[in-house]
Amino acid sequence: MVAPLIQDIRYALRLGRKSPAFFACVILLLALGIGLNSAIFSLLDALLLRPLPVRKPGELVRLVQVAAPLGPRSFFTYNTYRALAQRNKGFAAVFGYSEWNVAVRDNGGAHSVRCHIVSGSFFSALGVQPLYGRTLTPADELHASDV
Repeated sequence: MVAPLIQDIRYALRLGRKSPAFFACVILLLALGIGLNSAIFSLLDALLLRPLPVRKPGELVRLVQVAAPLGPRSFFTYNTYRALAQRNKGFAAVFGYSEWNVAVRDNGGAHSVRCHIVSGSFFSALGVQPLYGRTLTPADELHASDV
């Protein structure tokens, strides 16, 4: 089994000496293909195959609101979120989040930054802890609370 492999390698090297440019292109294309394949698999593994780094990732549920003219949409008003949270009987916890682009100004000018707006129960529902300080709590959602 090893002898035919060694024979094939010797033959490939002999052909490589006869046309080194073609040989270099073949090696480069193989390396590029293997590298891209590895990068894409690593990305898919991180995004789709591994569980989320939260306490119970299999129990997370995303609610989607279905409006006839608009079709399914995954955003709710804050009042709808509060009503769901107050009337919750089937879920261990309910939290809300939204993604926004905000403008941040520094010495280099203004930049658009993606941010998440989360409810007070966001971190406790996911079971994540901060390295320093504390996370938001439902009490932080009150109008007079300091954050």
